[in-house]
This record gives sequence, structure tokens and C-alpha cells, in this order.
Amino acid sequence: MRLLLFDIDGTLVNTGGAGSGAMTRAFSKVCGIDDAFGGLSMAGMTDPLILDHAIDIAEKNGRRMTCTHEEIFDCYLQFLSEELNSGRNHYQVLPGVVETLEELAGRDDLVLGLATGNIADGARVKLEHGNIYHYFGFGGYGSDHHDRTYVVQQAVRRGEEYVAPATVTRSIVIGDTPRDVIHARKAGAEVIAVASGSHNREILEALEPDLMLDSLEDRESFMEFLGLS
Repeated sequence: MRLLLFDIDGTLVNTGGAGSGAMTRAFSKVCGIDDAFGGLSMAGMTDPLILDHAIDIAEKNGRRMTCTHEEIFDCYLQFLSEELNSGRNHYQVLPGVVETLEELAGRDDLVLGLATGNIADGARVKLEHGNIYHYFGFGGYGSDHHDRTYVVQQAVRRGEEYVAPATVTRSIVIGDTPRDVIHARKAGAEVIAVASGSHNREILEALEPDLMLDSLEDRESFMEFLGLS
């Protein structure tokens, strides 16, 4: 049995800035600091790590921070739904995603899961907005740990429980950032890199993923790698 573990932002969907906008608004409301994430590249980072960076920067600048992750995330989820439903952002399920998920769904030799830096509820909100959340039976999330390697490991553990008593023979992460590649490797998983997010093919290819795709529109190469062609 194979586990296919998908990243979300830049791999499955582009929220058009709804996620970062909601996080910025939440941090401002709860912690009283505007534009806390200016200049920070969030791509591939877990949500808790993003908050840790912002809090650390604020404290180094002399601010005494008492706000908690839980308070910020509660507010973030409210703002995330607002941002996605506002029409201000250009949300998109990325090309080839629905067709790929449809082709994989229902097979008895693989299962679809998530390996994402998003907190679990944030992942659900983002994917439900594009009507693709139902494809995924389990996952590893930023809410599990700030370390993305642990997130992938947790996704594999949950996948093993999900398919039991069948045995997992391959775990494959599909993601669009260098962090997806690096942490998949650290977790002992294979990795398919897709240049559909904020990093170009050359940057990702230099990390030597097991398969490099321009996007999930290249289903022929994707299926061939899985032995399904």
C-alpha cells in the first residue's frame, strides 16, 4: 500500500494571499502588532513556526509578548474563512489537481493524505473552499508540531493506522517548496516536487527530488512514477 501525502499551499491550491492575510490580521488583533510577517517567506513553514518567528522578532525589538498560539489560531481561523469568502483574494485549485485526485481516488493500492504546515482546521477550511477536502482520509499538520519532519512522520504514522492491517510499502510526499523536499527526505519518504508554487523548477531540481514536475497537469509522469501508467 502506498501513501501519497500532499502539501496544500502551492501544491493543491493557491489561496491568493488569504492565508497570510488572515494570519497578519490575527496577529495584529491578538498581539497588537501590524505587519508582523513583513519580509518573512512563509513557504513551506509550519504555522506554529511562523508565529514563533514573529514573536521572536517582536521580543528582540523590545516588545513583551503574552499572546499564545491558541489565541492567535482561534482568531486566524475566523479571519481565514472571511478572507476566502470575501472575493478579495483569487483562490484557485491549481491546474491538474482535481483530475489527478479523481484518477487516484478509490484505488485499493494507495491512499491520499496530507503533509502540511497548516494547522489541521486551517487545512480543512482551505480545501473545503475548493471542494477537495473529501479526497483526504488523514494527515500530518502544523498543529502536530512546529518541525515539518515530525509533521511528515506523523502523516506516515496516521497513514499506517488508516490502512491497517495492510502494510505501507511506500510513502511519497508531493510538495512545491524546498522545505517539502528536505523534510520528506529527513522523514524517510520519497518526494515529488512540483514547480506550481513560489519556487521555480531549477531551485527544486537542485535538491534532487525523486520526481520533478512543472505541475500536476503532467499526470502521465506522475502516474508512471507510481507504476500506474
